[in-house]
Amino acid sequence: SVSGMVENNRVVISGSASVNSTVYGGYGHSSNIRNNSVDMRSGTAGISLFGGYSSAGGTVSNNSVTVSGGTVSSIVTGGYSRDADAIANRVAISGGTVSSDVLGGESGDTGNATGNIVSLGGTGKVTGNVYGAYSLSGNVSDNQVFIRGGMAAGSVYGGSSQNGNAINNHVDISGGQAGNTIVGGYSNAAAATGNTVTVSGGQLASLYGGYSASIQNGAPGAASGNTITI
Repeated sequence: SVSGMVENNRVVISGSASVNSTVYGGYGHSSNIRNNSVDMRSGTAGISLFGGYSSAGGTVSNNSVTVSGGTVSSIVTGGYSRDADAIANRVAISGGTVSSDVLGGESGDTGNATGNIVSLGGTGKVTGNVYGAYSLSGNVSDNQVFIRGGMAAGSVYGGSSQNGNAINNHVDISGGQAGNTIVGGYSNAAAATGNTVTVSGGQLASLYGGYSASIQNGAPGAASGNTITI
């Protein structure tokens, strides 16, 4: 759809299916994208999976990707908007392998990413990084990652922004394995505030409640009010 609303669409990948193109539950240009889903149960996906995707200024909300088996060779994202907000999108991985990054929600420009969730459990494996949400220049707030089992081989971020603030994001680890750095909220050029990491089980490495690289990069910013609970 070029404009308007794209909603309530579903894609299921199962059996011995082999998909060699990007899969979108819902796709639009400047449309708002909501309540679309991709359900991968088995087979192979050679490129990316997106629950919802806007290639311009549409808000992307309440879209989801579920992976319970099979292999995905590239990025898995619950909801992506190039220029607007990504809100309350989800990725749930309980089996299979994702050989790249996983993002609950993403804004590719100035949009905010809010309330997105990634959950990893069972026998699921992610070889890249896991982000509750990511934004290039917008704020990331109230996003969450839950690791209850499986393995996340890369770093894990509740929320991460290159140029915006990271506020009140959360990582909760109660099982499984996280092989690299765990960060509640990360900002490269602004503030990280009120982010949390909670650990009650599992195997993991370095922990940061919140991290701001802005001082190192010569820009103002602060890491404050962040918490780690073990």
